[in-house]
Amino acid sequence: MKKLLIIILTLCFITGCSGRPKEAEMISSEIDHDKEQVKFDVYAEEGISTYSVMKMMAEDHESTYNTGKTTEELSELIGSEEGEVFFIDYELAKKHEKELEIVSINAMNNLYMVHNGITFETVRQFSDKKIYMLDRTTDRKLLETAMEHYDLDDGTDVEYLSSYREIYEKVMATEDCVAIIQQPYVSLLQHRNENVEIVMDMLDVWKEEGNQSNIITDCIAVRRNVLENRGKELERYLEVLYGYSNFMYKDAAGYMELVRKYDPDNYIDDMEKEVSSLGFAFIKGNILKEAIDLFEKDLK
Repeated sequence: MKKLLIIILTLCFITGCSGRPKEAEMISSEIDHDKEQVKFDVYAEEGISTYSVMKMMAEDHESTYNTGKTTEELSELIGSEEGEVFFIDYELAKKHEKELEIVSINAMNNLYMVHNGITFETVRQFSDKKIYMLDRTTDRKLLETAMEHYDLDDGTDVEYLSSYREIYEKVMATEDCVAIIQQPYVSLLQHRNENVEIVMDMLDVWKEEGNQSNIITDCIAVRRNVLENRGKELERYLEVLYGYSNFMYKDAAGYMELVRKYDPDNYIDDMEKEVSSLGFAFIKGNILKEAIDLFEKDLK
């Protein structure tokens, strides 16, 4: 399997109008536990929106963590007054931009088309199979881009599922099917089923078709009133979170014990062997808006 580049700092891959990369903001991995504790009411989508939140849950006894929420549940929560910090799908955050502001995004570009069945002799074969994917602007655009790239008819049989977890379960249970899915599910699928193979890296096709942006998947969003009234506290909270972002690579076995405790459905006894293929890259600060604007422009 293609290994993802692990980056524990904000990325400097955005070129923008100037054509020159902007400097990345270094994120320290040293945690100052003597700093004043801050408390937030945190909600996270089902699956692992960010790996370091597992470490935060284990270490942070001040904040309240509510994980494993569906998109529908989170949408209702965001529309109410519950929750302050959200680890959620980027598109969900954009849908609620009146209530939320995105403060960090995951742009590891880790979306793949995978197949469970016979070995593909040519990538064109995917057009003859049912494809399971999210009914999400990003995923639909990626499939459309792949169809155009390989000059295929727009008659592909697509079934939309509500979460990556559902797609994962469908691939595990169904032979000879194709899916568009992101990490960590790709590694989990390949670890559990030797017949699952990667058909294409969706970013490769995205770039080959002339798009300049990187694919944005998950993000961290906060209520606008929290950002306005507790901005300094939020900065300290995120500093610790980012500092924990390489914990899984330093102590894979310890990380998997946290997964066993907080996300048992994704726990595998020897999964630490696969941790090196997972990744979460943060973009924040002075290049955040540019990354989002560039991605939104390419989505049109």
